[in-house]
Amino acid sequence: MFRKVALGISGGVDSAVAALLLKRAGYQIEGVFMRNWDNNYEAGFCSDEKDFEDATFVCRKLNIPLRRVYFIKEYWNEVFTVLLKEYESGLTPNPDILCNRYIKFDSFFEYCRNNLGTDAIATGHYANTSFGPFLGRYNENEVKQFSLRKCMFPIANLLKSEVRQLARREGLLNVAQKRDSTEAKKGLFIDIESGSVVGEHAGLHKWTVGQ
Repeated sequence: MFRKVALGISGGVDSAVAALLLKRAGYQIEGVFMRNWDNNYEAGFCSDEKDFEDATFVCRKLNIPLRRVYFIKEYWNEVFTVLLKEYESGLTPNPDILCNRYIKFDSFFEYCRNNLGTDAIATGHYANTSFGPFLGRYNENEVKQFSLRKCMFPIANLLKSEVRQLARREGLLNVAQKRDSTEAKKGLFIDIESGSVVGEHAGLHKWTVGQ
C-alpha cells in the first residue's frame, strides 16, 4: 500500500487541492516543483518564479516539504526539439502529450523513485486509472503502464468548480482563482481584403500550417 507519495506541485489550484486531499488521507507527502524551462532563454517571459512562490505558499499552508527539481535538459531534448521538428514537417504536435510521456511520468517518476524513496507519485491531472482512483484523457494516452501503476490522481472525480471551491474553503486563496496555465485561446477568421472578422475558431493549436 502506498504511504509516501511525491506530488508534483505546479503552483496551480489542481495540484494544490491534490495536496490537500492527500494530506487529509494521511499520506506522507514530498512536494516537487518541476522546472522544465530555462528562463534565461527569454528574459521576462514564461517565468516560473511566481508559480514557485504559489507552490511554496501551498506547501507551507499544508505543512508539506517542497523541493525544486530541474528537467530543463530533458524538456529541451524530448519535448521542445521534437515540437520544432514536427512543425517543420507540417505536423501539429501536442506538447502536453510529450511532456506527460517524457517528463511528468518518466523523468519525474524516475527521479522520485531513485532519490526520494517514495511509493508513488501524484499529480493534479483530472484522470483515472483502472489500477485505482485509467488515463482515458488524450493528453496522457502515451504514458507507460509501469508508471501508471505507481500514480495517484486525487482530484480525478472532481469538477474544476469543486476544486476551486475546496481551495477557497481551505484558505488557499493564492491559487483558488488562478487562471489555468493551458487555457485555450479562441481565434478569429479575418477577411484578408477587408480586414473584417467573418468567424471564430477554437484556437490556433487546433490547426496545421497550410490549412
